[in-house]
Amino acid sequence: MNLFDFDSDDNGTLKISPWFWVYIAATLPLTIMTVGGWYLFKRRHSRERKNKDVEDSRREG
Repeated sequence: MNLFDFDSDDNGTLKISPWFWVYIAATLPLTIMTVGGWYLFKRRHSRERKNKDVEDSRREG
């Protein structure tokens, strides 16, 4: 059975696999790690860019 059973014979009700928790248990941490990694990368990149702009302005002025 897939995660969802759309072709069930029980009056058109949707059945969810008993293994659905594995999907949730895998996707939530992976999503949090992906978004967290992106946030840390952007924050680091912004700091480096800001520091470079400050250094460039000191050299020019």
